[in-house]
Amino acid sequence: RLCPCTKKGAEWMLGSRGASCTETCKNKGASCDDEALQTVDTGSEIESVAEAAGRPCSSGMKTVSWGYDHNPGICTAATCCGSGSCTGACAFGKTSGRSCSSKDPSYSRLCPCIGGDQAPSTTQSPIDTTTQSPPTKVVKQVSLPSWHWGSSIYGASSSAGHSWYARVFTLLHEPPLDWQMGVAGTWMTPTNIEFDVCACDPNGWPSATKGDPSKGCCENDSKCDWLYSTIEGGPGYWSGSQLPTSTMKWRMVVTTACYENGGQTPLFFYGGKVAECKYTGVIQISNRMLLSPDGITFSRQGLYGVSFVRTSIGKTHDDDPRNFWTYAVDADNFAGPVAYLLPEMFKERP
Repeated sequence: RLCPCTKKGAEWMLGSRGASCTETCKNKGASCDDEALQTVDTGSEIESVAEAAGRPCSSGMKTVSWGYDHNPGICTAATCCGSGSCTGACAFGKTSGRSCSSKDPSYSRLCPCIGGDQAPSTTQSPIDTTTQSPPTKVVKQVSLPSWHWGSSIYGASSSAGHSWYARVFTLLHEPPLDWQMGVAGTWMTPTNIEFDVCACDPNGWPSATKGDPSKGCCENDSKCDWLYSTIEGGPGYWSGSQLPTSTMKWRMVVTTACYENGGQTPLFFYGGKVAECKYTGVIQISNRMLLSPDGITFSRQGLYGVSFVRTSIGKTHDDDPRNFWTYAVDADNFAGPVAYLLPEMFKERP
């Protein structure tokens, strides 16, 4: 007979936890299709192949862009992310080392198999929902102290403002736990202000706070003036992030009244808490780059240009004497002003 035969495409299979795609497909009498393996590099694509393999992505995060050689795969161990908080997450991040032979003891790989018995199995590598035998390597979740990664560049003074480039990079292999680490950024404070009384509450923080490095500052010549109001901003990892990432984020913080008040994003404090009207002193300018309630995220590592400069943006009439601190950036996909600060915000007193 003359038969209209066509080549059958790869079918996606879920491997046993810790098995490679080479092993998974071989157990079905098939072979791993490396070309198809390389095509999965988005959240929607891995959701599609996970459904085809009979095991949908199921954690709170659902899909994650973490880059591993054993992707695409599903973390099926009870200890995923240390506490099991991302068990069931589908990882799709692409690396140059992705191959059929790669494997990881915590992951069940999603494998494109050609030939053999290709019926998807729904019984392989169940996600742990009950108490498991202790793993060979005990993973302990730790609570780390928050800290700041400083720099030796300080002391610049200018009435026009400051600009610099900050290096944004991936310090951690996976998104961090509830932990905070700031990298060198800006800490702008006002100058030419003489305080005849303490800038902060002499009976409160920090002057009367036992153990604080600034204890007693109300009693010396500075009168705590460096804490009166600040404009701060820089990259880092932040406690309370709703959408933690392995690459650090960038945040801006404006403080007034010795850190009693201030602003962060146009309508929210970081973490998503709605700001009262008196704290909405950060005014969004750009309709292309948003100061979001969880910080600015980055798709890759690199240099991020930042400036806080005095501009006329925000003036309401020709005779308006005010100037405004304006936040502008330089990135690959956007360059220009993002937001400005209302001067009235700095009138807050302790």
